Amino acid sequence: MPQPKYNLHLKGFVGGYDFDRDYVDYILAKNPGKPVNVLIDSTGGSLATALSISSAFKRHGDVSVHFVGMNASAATIASLGARHVSIDTAAWYLVHKCSNEFFKWSSLNADQMADLISALEKQKSDLDKLDAGVAAMYAAKCRKDPKALLDLM
Repeated sequence: MPQPKYNLHLKGFVGGYDFDRDYVDYILAKNPGKPVNVLIDSTGGSLATALSISSAFKRHGDVSVHFVGMNASAATIASLGARHVSIDTAAWYLVHKCSNEFFKWSSLNADQMADLISALEKQKSDLDKLDAGVAAMYAAKCRKDPKALLDLM
């Protein structure tokens, strides 16, 4: 079986030099009305970039994504706007809940601790909303119940 020619190779950090939404837009614009084959090999990165790329794939309409290597997180989300998604038999595909960086080295009194807890509860609420949205996207792609995908994440 002949191997497809890939118009776009997305590797490395989603949102970085090799996996950039501006470059995706550039390649898609060079191929209006034509099929675009994309090779992805990335362990993830920026959710915002992934959502933008997913939307660009969907707007273009005729995008096929093929995964090789170890893929996770935002890399999998970026593919959700593609018409067709496939994965190498030796590749990996990891989904998980969204996360924020958190660093706090401090000595806190009770009031400061209450403020920190309140701020963390707000962050958790925001992450829960992002997780529900991403789970709904995965569910729509594979025609499964969003709750089942959220549990899988």
